[in-house]
Amino acid sequence: MEIIFFTKNDLSSDHTAKERIAGKAYINTLNLNVRYGPSVTYEIITSLHQGAVVDFHERIQGSNGEVWVKIHAGSVDGWVNQKYLRLIK
Repeated sequence: MEIIFFTKNDLSSDHTAKERIAGKAYINTLNLNVRYGPSVTYEIITSLHQGAVVDFHERIQGSNGEVWVKIHAGSVDGWVNQKYLRLIK
């Protein structure tokens, strides 16, 4: 894993660190909104249903402590809150 820290000019003030990761996880909530960016302020692309398997490849932590993960599922790439994912080992 590689942790990349950004300067204030690189990210909006609500994000602190970006990390490159890789793996698979499943959705552990009834419906999960996939967003264009790592925050609830970004528009929703689609929703995924509980049990759907996704690939993930990037993670970012906001200054509020919430962690967002960039996922790929089918033809969709977007961001979801990490607390709604469970790692597949």
